[in-house]
Amino acid sequence: MEVNTMFGDELSHYLKPGDTVWVHDYHLIPLGQCLRRHGHDQTMGIFLHTPFPAAEVLIALPTHRELVQALAAYDLIGFQTENDKRAFADYIRHEARGSVTKDGRVTAFGRKFRIGVFPIGINPEQFEGPVANPKQMRWARDLKERSGDGSWLIGVDRLDYSKGISQRFAAYERMLERYPAYRGWVTYFQITPPSRGEVLEYKQIRQELEAQAGHINGRFADMDWVPLNYINKSYSRDRLALFYRACGVGLVTPLRDGMNLVAKEYVASQNPSDPGVLVLSRFAGAARELTDALIVNPYDVNSVADAIAQGIEMPLDERRRRWQSMMKVIRKNDLNRWRETYLAALAACGAERSAA
Repeated sequence: MEVNTMFGDELSHYLKPGDTVWVHDYHLIPLGQCLRRHGHDQTMGIFLHTPFPAAEVLIALPTHRELVQALAAYDLIGFQTENDKRAFADYIRHEARGSVTKDGRVTAFGRKFRIGVFPIGINPEQFEGPVANPKQMRWARDLKERSGDGSWLIGVDRLDYSKGISQRFAAYERMLERYPAYRGWVTYFQITPPSRGEVLEYKQIRQELEAQAGHINGRFADMDWVPLNYINKSYSRDRLALFYRACGVGLVTPLRDGMNLVAKEYVASQNPSDPGVLVLSRFAGAARELTDALIVNPYDVNSVADAIAQGIEMPLDERRRRWQSMMKVIRKNDLNRWRETYLAALAACGAERSAA
């Protein structure tokens, strides 16, 4: 709250009548309330990139009412999925004793505002471009040839418990147990740049994953094969696009995620004539759009292991059909549409409030 107050104090000096304020994510939830207290009546919206918790989970926080009341300072609250919007509406009805109409008009905490769903997208051409560059394509082919006839899997996540990397490692180990023919043939690359290294919990998860990767490699590796390459470094977007394209199965299995754009990046990077397969957690917002991925429960190690095997063995015709379906969604709901749709809805809220 202190940081938001400082931010609001500073931003107040720059705001002019007629300005529109668009705030992003939970870290800055109180900012709108701080600006209202400074007397600012501008149109303000917030977009929550992360999932909104169910009411019965949220009320466990001692300050849950203050948090949601702070959200009521905005004219428009944007969510990634209908589930998030529904969870917020449930809280308003049952805890705040407010009202929510079918079209997202909310009355609560002495204010009227709106809620809506705006699933965030990517610019697919930013991932299609690098893999179409002849020089980059040669690099990708050389990279792929190193695996011979083998198959590659890839996961790209920042270091965080919510990404389900530990459960994914366990599923990969289970797959090697259940499908011994894949030993020496399937290689998994997990790219996990460190984050929040000064926080004890993040140091612990890094140590746990390193130990888990070491266990898998110690159990299954051979002189000419390392089953799991666990990489703690960042790569450029262009280089990631090439990695995505070289890997036949993309693993995106968070325990909970607002959207998870890696899923869309992986699909957008694929070769249309020989695309890879996306294995996607049902608890990622992207699963609401990319329904032709192999949807899994990340807590179910056996089902994830089987989905990986299914992705490896999937016939080309089915891979193409699934990829085409997902790319149609990605191109339609790209980043530009997300921005334009949200800002149009926010402008409508401002016009409605001015006319009242």
